[in-house]
Amino acid sequence: MQRGYIILTVGAILLVKGMVISALSEGSFAGTIVNQNTITIGEATVNPSQTVSANIHVTELGRPISLAIHSKPSSNVILIEIVKDPNGRVISQEKFTRQFFITFKPNTLGNYTVSISNLGTGSTTVDSILSYLPFTSENSRVDLNAVFGIVAGIILVIIGIITLIVGLAIVLIDRRRGEKAFKSA
Repeated sequence: MQRGYIILTVGAILLVKGMVISALSEGSFAGTIVNQNTITIGEATVNPSQTVSANIHVTELGRPISLAIHSKPSSNVILIEIVKDPNGRVISQEKFTRQFFITFKPNTLGNYTVSISNLGTGSTTVDSILSYLPFTSENSRVDLNAVFGIVAGIILVIIGIITLIVGLAIVLIDRRRGEKAFKSA
């Protein structure tokens, strides 16, 4: 077998392995999020002076909970998020306009309430997720081990594509050399 075809075969193997690793890792990553008591408010329109709320039932105290909010504001929209523990104590309260992310460590078992209120004069649409996210560790820091498989798969896909391009170039160069040798003989 010529060297170009060997390189093409290796490139194809790397490409397929990278795709499989990424797909499996992404599936387990998404499954972890879904199985971790994830609450989404979804796309909710929040009019001026209106509040939308969601609850998450905390069953373990060792892991942090993450809250991510994205809004599509019109002009004059100021939002405030408030997180309360089962005893009604405020854990977090922040004003924002477009995006907000916080991680907090629960200290009491039970229902935690997240409220998003529109303090502005215009309506907005918010998307939010409240969950134990697999990429946050017990000390509320980002843990990249959860996404390592996805990243490794993407790197293998890129290496596979580059290897396929190099293999194709070598096959074409070898063909031209073979044609020149055949013509001169």
